[in-house]
Amino acid sequence: MAGVDLPVVDDMKVLGVVLDRRLTLHKHVSTVARSCYHALAVRHIRHPADYGTCTDVGLPYSLTLSRIDYCNTVLHGVPNYSTKKPQRVQNKRL
Repeated sequence: MAGVDLPVVDDMKVLGVVLDRRLTLHKHVSTVARSCYHALAVRHIRHPADYGTCTDVGLPYSLTLSRIDYCNTVLHGVPNYSTKKPQRVQNKRL
């Protein structure tokens, strides 16, 4: 393109969505699930925070659901096995 060589990469992040070379979205689903588990790990810092903030109706639940809901329309039409990881995160209890 205009005499510039563009490198081919295996995956790239665009607006928070990890797109891979074949558009399978496996890497995006894994990344979302991993970040949600990190958000759920906030329950381990209950001592400095008050109890209401760190319960399942507080901060961890809000962070998890907002991360799962962000750009979830890109998952329309993917096979069911691709949506199992976010579903497991959503079903996880604190």
